[in-house]
Amino acid sequence: MFSDLLFEHEIINFSATEVLHGNAIDRIPADLLPNIFPTLQILQKIRTAIQTPIIINSTFRTKEHNLSVGGKPNSLHLVFNAIDFSVPAYSHGELVHLHSQILTRKFAHLCFFNEQPIMVTPNLMGIGLYKTFIHIDTRGLLGRPSPALWLG
Repeated sequence: MFSDLLFEHEIINFSATEVLHGNAIDRIPADLLPNIFPTLQILQKIRTAIQTPIIINSTFRTKEHNLSVGGKPNSLHLVFNAIDFSVPAYSHGELVHLHSQILTRKFAHLCFFNEQPIMVTPNLMGIGLYKTFIHIDTRGLLGRPSPALWLG
């Protein structure tokens, strides 16, 4: 069960419902399920460090949903690797500061992906700052060019 996988990956502040963000687990292709865990582990490190609630705005998207929200055709949301999140208690300035912290190695995390230990640092990530949320992904683990940094 997906909830068991969250526990196994030491995800303690986010429920399966939050991570799936409105998607039924059977809607996400089974081969994509492992893709979210490295990104989610980074998000958990962020949550632990800031000690304030985080809202997951988006994870997996179907092609249709991605198109309807103006997502890129090769979005990592399509392969269940990206997370858009907001911190309701944060001002825009605090969100900018958090973004700058993510760009450092502050939230680097040793994880297992495809049964290999990998240190996930910003060099393997996509990190985007928007007005009200931050996007993170672990694109380098999927062979996508990384790092990728942008302002939205």
